Amino acid sequence: MRKSFFIFLLCMMFLSIPIFAQTTTDNPYQAQQPEQITLEELFLGLQNIPIEYFEEMILAANNHDALMMIVTILGQNNDEESIKLLLRLIDPNYVQMVNGVPINDWWDVKVEAIIALGNMKATEAVPTLIKILQTSNDPIVKAYAAMSLGKIGDKSAVDPILIELSIVMSSYKSENLPLLYGLVVALGDLGDPKAIPVLLQISQGPYPAFIRQVAVASLKKVSTSK
Repeated sequence: MRKSFFIFLLCMMFLSIPIFAQTTTDNPYQAQQPEQITLEELFLGLQNIPIEYFEEMILAANNHDALMMIVTILGQNNDEESIKLLLRLIDPNYVQMVNGVPINDWWDVKVEAIIALGNMKATEAVPTLIKILQTSNDPIVKAYAAMSLGKIGDKSAVDPILIELSIVMSSYKSENLPLLYGLVVALGDLGDPKAIPVLLQISQGPYPAFIRQVAVASLKKVSTSK
């Protein structure tokens, strides 16, 4: 559902934004400022948009749709500078406040950036992802942070994930099911034997069937992990 909505949103923006007039220069972005880059150009993923422009747009933090597309482009680059910019987007200090109200605390931008970092297996992201797991108030964001930690595979994430899992289990609520799922998946991907007791407990506990099933799947991963 998340991906379908994102594709629909991009198509609507593509149809509703006027086509930018072509320029006669070899690099059309030399004569533009970052704020002049249209959503259409981001949608097309033009690779000659300087990454410095993305950095300025991220710092401005005032255009949700542009940030979503920037995350998509950065996630395809898989280079050091792109990882740095994605980390900036998920840093808790990135949130800007006006009169005590956050103006750029977009959970879906964070989630897409977190997913991208996990797919890139960016070890540089591990400390920030652990911090999100420990401090965020959004269970969806935390769930994706856990799963990206699992994809990255850094064993330093095992203990923080186990601690978070014990907290979730001690005050189990249905709204925390996505987080519980993400934590269990992450432990399977990390493959640390320390997770076996709690995964066994969840596989036999009073949880929905899909949670018990993913716990069993994670147990199998841990048992076959080298």
